Amino acid sequence: MEDVFRKYAIALFDSVPSYIYWDLLSLFCIGTLVLCCSLRVKRGLLWSMFLLLVEFLFLILSSTVFFRPHSSWEHNLTPFWSYTAFLDGEKELLVDNLFNVAVFIPIGILLSVIMKKAKWWQVILIGLTLSVTIEALQFFFKQGFTEFDDVMHNTFGCLIGVGVFTLISSIWKVAKKKRVHL
Repeated sequence: MEDVFRKYAIALFDSVPSYIYWDLLSLFCIGTLVLCCSLRVKRGLLWSMFLLLVEFLFLILSSTVFFRPHSSWEHNLTPFWSYTAFLDGEKELLVDNLFNVAVFIPIGILLSVIMKKAKWWQVILIGLTLSVTIEALQFFFKQGFTEFDDVMHNTFGCLIGVGVFTLISSIWKVAKKKRVHL
C-alpha cells in the first residue's frame, strides 16, 4: 500500500515542472524575509503563512489542472461512488481517497493559523469552497476526474488539519501556563 501511495504522489508531483517548485520556494524564502523585516516579526510570519497557503494551493492547482497531462476527462458526481467501487475490487481508489484527505490537512492547519479568531466551521467552509473550486476548474478545463467524493475527502482533510491545529494550540497553552506558574 505504501508503495502505491508513493508512486501516486510522485506521478502527481512529477506532472508539475521542477522550476515551479524552485520558484515557489524562492518566493517563500524571500517573501518571508521581506515580510519579517518590514513588519513586526509575528505579523510577518503570519503573512508568510498566508503566502505559503497561496503557494500550496497553486501547487495543487498546477498538479490537478494547469500542468496535468492531457488524458481522458471523466466525472462522477454520485456521492460515495468510490466506496462502492472500492468494495467491488478497485483497490487503487483507497489510495486516491487517502491522498485527497492528506493533501488538504496542511490547508486546514494553515487556514487555522492565519484565521486564529475564526470558528472551526468557518475554516472548514473555506476548505470546502477551495475544494469545490478545484473540482469546478477540473470540470471546466476537462482535466482529470471531477467527482463529489474528492470534495468530501478534501473537506475531511481540512477538518483533520483544524483538529491538529486545535490540539497543538491546546497543548501549547497548557505548557505556557505551566511555565508561568513555575
